[in-house]
Amino acid sequence: MDINRRFELLGQLIGNPPETWKLVRKQDFSVKQFRNEFMFPAIGIFVLAQMVGMLIDAESQFGPNWFIVVYSIVIGFGLYFSYYLSVFLMRFLLKSFEYKGKTDFLYWMLGLPLIIGYVPIEITVLFQSMFFLILLSIYAFVVFWFGTQKLVKLASDKKQVFGILSIVFSIAAHVFVFFLIHAIRRPIIELF
Repeated sequence: MDINRRFELLGQLIGNPPETWKLVRKQDFSVKQFRNEFMFPAIGIFVLAQMVGMLIDAESQFGPNWFIVVYSIVIGFGLYFSYYLSVFLMRFLLKSFEYKGKTDFLYWMLGLPLIIGYVPIEITVLFQSMFFLILLSIYAFVVFWFGTQKLVKLASDKKQVFGILSIVFSIAAHVFVFFLIHAIRRPIIELF
């Protein structure tokens, strides 16, 4: 999939999530394809934005430049880990709902909204005066919610519970990794 088609897909998800999720369901990305074409570039851009944002923030107390580079890379690994942890938790959740089908769709059901949520954060990291844009990341939850309702083949009452629990589990996974990364910040500085 070329880059224009990727941006078009993300734009359609922002503009009309319910209909776009139906189209995504028919495309059936492979996990490897989705990881290589969507998640790795999105996380790479996030890491680059984080690094540049910390480097140009002259008033920050982040530490020396080497720390900013290392810490940004750690954040990238953390994003990737929290993504896979969230998918693992959703697989576990689907098993508890006695779901029998394939679960590969969970990778893009979670990944596409995450990519949408990363963009306002990247802008905020680069231009700290635009911190209010971080609120736009909340819309990623709306996109994710529609994904849980359109892609998962469960009874309608179970879909809603699955959607709510998926959001809670995903938030918990990302918060856990965020606190883990924040906890290792000081040891990384002291290491060097």
